[in-house]
Amino acid sequence: MPPQFFFPRDSLIILSNAFLPDDGRLTLWALHHGPKPSIVVASILILVGNWIRYGGTRANTFGVVVFAQILIGLAQPFVLAAPTRYSDLWFTEKGRVSATAVASLANAFGGAVCITALEQYKTFH
Repeated sequence: MPPQFFFPRDSLIILSNAFLPDDGRLTLWALHHGPKPSIVVASILILVGNWIRYGGTRANTFGVVVFAQILIGLAQPFVLAAPTRYSDLWFTEKGRVSATAVASLANAFGGAVCITALEQYKTFH
């Protein structure tokens, strides 16, 4: 039996769907100044969001955990939009499509590898 967390199963659905609409202005501004500011903003949002989520979990406050999840979700457009900018800077027109495809699919591929590794770990332990 898996361990039970401090909130009911319905709250897990709320947590997995927590997001804030992002109109993209801040993302476009950061990418206009290069990929580095975009990745720095994403890193800050993820770092702050993870610490807030940790604090909300320790305090057993679901609203704080949802707020932290929203902050972490706001970081994603900054990172997901960066590969096109980098491939534009580093590659010629011939290699730009392949480089963008590989970099953009790395996020989904990494998630698939983690899920597969977790299932293998569960099977052997």
